[in-house]
Amino acid sequence: MEVINPEDDFVWVHDYHLMALPTFLRKRFNKVKLGFFLHSPFPSSEIYKTLPIREELLRALLNSDLIGFHTFDYARHFLSCCSRMLGLTYESKRGYMGIEYCGRTVSIKILPVGIHMGQLQSVLSLPETEAKVKELIKQFRDQDRIMLLGVDDMDIFKGISLKLLAMEQLLMQHPEWQGKIVLVQIANPARGKGKDVKEVQAETNAAVKRINKTFGKPGYDPVVLIDAPLKFYEKVAYYVVAECCLVTAVRDGMNLIPYEYLISRQGNDRLNKLLGQEPSAPKKSMLVISEFIGCSPSLSGAIRVNPWNIESVADAMDSALEMAEPEKQLRHEKHYRYVSTHDVGYWARSFLQDLERTCRDHSKRRCWGIGFGLSFRVVALDPNFKKLSLERIVSAYKRTTTRAILLDYDGTLMPSGFY
Repeated sequence: MEVINPEDDFVWVHDYHLMALPTFLRKRFNKVKLGFFLHSPFPSSEIYKTLPIREELLRALLNSDLIGFHTFDYARHFLSCCSRMLGLTYESKRGYMGIEYCGRTVSIKILPVGIHMGQLQSVLSLPETEAKVKELIKQFRDQDRIMLLGVDDMDIFKGISLKLLAMEQLLMQHPEWQGKIVLVQIANPARGKGKDVKEVQAETNAAVKRINKTFGKPGYDPVVLIDAPLKFYEKVAYYVVAECCLVTAVRDGMNLIPYEYLISRQGNDRLNKLLGQEPSAPKKSMLVISEFIGCSPSLSGAIRVNPWNIESVADAMDSALEMAEPEKQLRHEKHYRYVSTHDVGYWARSFLQDLERTCRDHSKRRCWGIGFGLSFRVVALDPNFKKLSLERIVSAYKRTTTRAILLDYDGTLMPSGFY
């Protein structure tokens, strides 16, 4: 990687794979304008402190000028680690947070990422999407079925099995929904292979078979599992038709599935006509989401659940199904307004504006690089700072008549802990 002009260029580093990169960039260009954004959850200090290079990674991130997180919880974990392991403190002024580190103020920004509105709206306009929506309407709506939708990776942290247990509990506690609701679970193929993946697949398949055997009847399966790869326009078509979207991950990053669902439910004139809606009629949607996903704080109208509590998830699903139409419309309008205005373009512009503000006084700094390897850091000095020289010490010593000489024992005259 080469920075063309470190005095003018801005460098933006993304995600945990490149957490060490700020150190190497800062070592080569002391005054580089550097931002870092973490797209994954930052662990709590109790978990993070188990890493063998915990301090080195923290110092690497602190070599950035601006560090971004999706939620305040992630930022709080990072600040706690800096406090406990490096002894650093942070302060918050006028909505900005900063850590004082080696004479520099490293800014902290909380900024949830958004979706690409133009890309999703172009997919909604595709004839293939319209054809798939017609197919799903015939399969579900024309059969008086209400579709609940889950879209997750086949991963141990996505909580698919917990979602299926909640569906089973719902049908058991509320028999009036039997024959009326269908949970369509789109399981994206696993990104890796291993024992965990096989166990998740086996558990999911077993739960689907059990539920369909218990509550199904000829022509009706309460759970439809789609574990084959789907094209994006096909997923969007499912979003359009689904009355409620369920996300029950036990641990996740931002997770933009709820955002995609909301924009798809807003639809367009052609899709709304297929759904029997007037173009000017209020749209509606419903979300049941885990409190452990990154987008949860941004969607205040969603029903938040602890996915480990099966009964509460089942109750939330029932509440979503029973909710009055005006309430669904009100919540959808609130969510759509937020998601459509806080898209990925807004996210990028906001981060870069703060990075530019943070680096405004770079040219005025006097910086010195110290340390080796991942311990390298830049010390920013006061403009009036003068480097201590041997000649200055000798000259001052000769001019004085009264002298006080202070010597530290442990670590100065003798190695630390040497007795």
